[in-house]
Amino acid sequence: MGLQRIIGNRYVIALLMRAFARQHIAHAYLFTGPSHLGKRTTALEWAKLLNCERPITEQDLCDACDECASCYHIAQGTSLDVQLIRPVPTERALTDGGRGYSIRIDDMRQLRTDAQLATRHSRWKVYIVDDAEHMTDEAANCVLKTLEEPPLNVVIILVTANYRALPRTVVSRCQVVRFRLVPSSELIHALCERGASHADAQIYACMARGRPGLALLLARTNALDTAVQRVQELFEQVLHADVIDAPRLAECAVQVGEHLCISDENAVAEPDRKHALRAIEALLNCVRDAWAIKVGVRNGMLNYSWIAERLSERMNQVMPEQLLHLIDLLNDARTALLANANVQLTLEVAFMRWVKLRQQLQP
Repeated sequence: MGLQRIIGNRYVIALLMRAFARQHIAHAYLFTGPSHLGKRTTALEWAKLLNCERPITEQDLCDACDECASCYHIAQGTSLDVQLIRPVPTERALTDGGRGYSIRIDDMRQLRTDAQLATRHSRWKVYIVDDAEHMTDEAANCVLKTLEEPPLNVVIILVTANYRALPRTVVSRCQVVRFRLVPSSELIHALCERGASHADAQIYACMARGRPGLALLLARTNALDTAVQRVQELFEQVLHADVIDAPRLAECAVQVGEHLCISDENAVAEPDRKHALRAIEALLNCVRDAWAIKVGVRNGMLNYSWIAERLSERMNQVMPEQLLHLIDLLNDARTALLANANVQLTLEVAFMRWVKLRQQLQP
C-alpha cells in the first residue's frame, strides 16, 4: 500500500517521510485521533518504511517499495521484528460473559524483554500498541520504564482514540502525532479512484463524517441502503417514543450502531460502547438535519440530504426547540459514554429525558 496511499492527513505523512529522510526517528510515537482515520494503518506503513530493503527516496518522497521480503512479512503480519499488540477480553468477560477488554501487564513485560534483544532480520524493531487507552495501570507503568530507557533501534507506537486516558508520564515521553478528520472532497476523490460512482461516493463520505476507514468499509461491504434504512427507522422511533420504549430504544440503538460498524473486525475493545457512540453520532446528524429543515435550510447544507424529504414528511408535530433539546441530550449521553458510563443505562436515561422534555414542550 505505502504511505502515499493513506487517505487524508497529508501533514502526518509528510512528517514521517521527512523524519525518515533525515533519519530523525523518534523512539516512541503517540498516534491519536478519532477512530477510522487510518492511525493503525499508518503505523504499519511507517514500520514498513523503516525496515524496507529498497525504500523509494525521490526528492521529498520517501516510501516503502511494497515488494521486498520485509514489506511482505509486515503486510502479512508474520514479521518477527514488527509486533501488533491489541486488547484482549478481561477475565470477567471470559468467565461470566461480561464485557471488557484490556492490555495486560504480561504483554508489556514481553515487549520490554523482547525489545532488549537484537533484531532478527530488520533494521528496526517496531511495537504497535493498538487501543493503548485500554492498558491497565500496571501495563502503562511497565511500558513507561521502556520509554524512559529506550533500547537502540526500537520504535514504540501507541495508537489511541483517547490519549487523555493515558498517564501523562507516558504521553510526555512520546512524539504526539494528531490525526484529524478528512474533508469530504478528499474522501469522495479517494472513493472514486477505488471504483465507487460519484453519487455513491458522496453518500459514503457523508455517512463516514471524515473517517476514511468507515467510508471504505461502507463501500467494500455494499451495505449502504440497509444502514441508511436502519438509521432512519431509529430516528423516527426516537422522535415518537414513549417512556416505556426507552429500554427497547437503547437496545435498538446499539444494534444500529453495530450495523454502522459493519465487518469492523478491528473494533475489539468494548463493542457495545463503540456501537452506541456510532448510533448517537448518526442520530445527531439526523436531528441536526431535521432542525435545519424546520428552519428552512436548503439541501446543500444537510448532512443526510438523501433522506431529507422523508424526514420532512414525518416532522409536522415536532418543534425546532424540541430538536435542540434532543441534540443536548444526545451530546450529554455521548460525553457519559466516553467517560465509561454504563451503556444501556446511559441510553435509557437519555431517551426517557427526551420523552419528558418533548411532552413538556408539546404545543
